[in-house]
Amino acid sequence: MSPWIAQWVALVFCVGGVAVRIRDLRSGRGRTIFVALVLLAAAVALSIPGIYLSVDSLLGGINVAHLVARYFLYVVVFLLGRQMAAAFGSSRAQFLVAGPPGLLVAGLCAATTFSLFAANSMPTSSPGLVAYTDQPLVRTYLQSARLYPMYIAATVVGPAAAACLARGHRTIHRFASGLVAAGMALVVVHGSLRLLGAIEAGPVAAALAFGGISLVVSGITFVWISRSRYESRGRLSALRELFGANRTFQNSRQRQSDTARER
Repeated sequence: MSPWIAQWVALVFCVGGVAVRIRDLRSGRGRTIFVALVLLAAAVALSIPGIYLSVDSLLGGINVAHLVARYFLYVVVFLLGRQMAAAFGSSRAQFLVAGPPGLLVAGLCAATTFSLFAANSMPTSSPGLVAYTDQPLVRTYLQSARLYPMYIAATVVGPAAAACLARGHRTIHRFASGLVAAGMALVVVHGSLRLLGAIEAGPVAAALAFGGISLVVSGITFVWISRSRYESRGRLSALRELFGANRTFQNSRQRQSDTARER
């Protein structure tokens, strides 16, 4: 798969995820996930050369668009990580994402990213900064920008995988959780391979990075579809508040009761 195909596929998934949640937004639900998906769509769009060059030209033509995209991704992974950790009922993941350790990591990564960007000289727009990857400081900037998404993905992948394997959940919830777990795993694998220098920018890297995004967005969308289907039937569901309200999967008794009634 060529990089541009992976980028456009991921963008389509993101835009689709935004579109299906507009109804919830009008009713005041799921605002956090809606904002996260909008920012994710913007970040993915900025990875596409034609869009990147157009936007960066408006920002001075010095690759500020790349920095903006990095910060969009930071906000996205924080919002999704916090929401998913709560939805999967993992207090440990919630602490590591939104507690003091998570906030410290977020702050350090954000500050480091800005400092390294400011220290570089990149006077001409270059999608993915490919024209400057021969500069050690630019490579350090690119590598550092992968750390925070990897941290959040590594924190959430365990609870998502556990939810996928839990027999007490409905099939569609397990499937959606599996998609999220697989997507987060790809984020960790991609970041690790890039940090180790095992792969460079190209088809494999694009498939891992944008494939991970597509899987996570697909999982979130399946949750929305399932919730809408069960709500239209007037049923309570363990999926009902996932990624959009206060209930989590911690209420196992209610979940088991719902499952028994449906059977």
